[in-house]
Amino acid sequence: WLASHGLGSGSELTDDDKDQLKVIVEYALGGSPSLDDTSLHPVIDLQMIDVGGSVDTYAVITFTRNNAAGSVTITPEYSTDLVTWQDLTEVVTHNASAQPGLDVISMRLPTLVSAEARQFVRLRVDAK
Repeated sequence: WLASHGLGSGSELTDDDKDQLKVIVEYALGGSPSLDDTSLHPVIDLQMIDVGGSVDTYAVITFTRNNAAGSVTITPEYSTDLVTWQDLTEVVTHNASAQPGLDVISMRLPTLVSAEARQFVRLRVDAK
């Protein structure tokens, strides 16, 4: 994938197209290291979700996943203090994207918005 975009080993952490996505992240999300892929930035919004028969407001992160990117893992994580991070496990939706080869995944944070004023979320992308 790197070579097909004119890049070599060691360029995984660069961002030559200045879209604030490192090359390894663009690969994981289905982007291109030579195009402005700001549309691939994860989206975080608040959604009313029924959990155990109770409808409440949760923060939800939505992101794309490149199904061909088998050499990386995407791990959505959350924190309340920016020090301790935990994996998100609650999938809200997982659907095929209109763009072939991509999935769109939405995952909710485990804590109600009203129960925790400070909630942070990120995507960690690691090479396998």
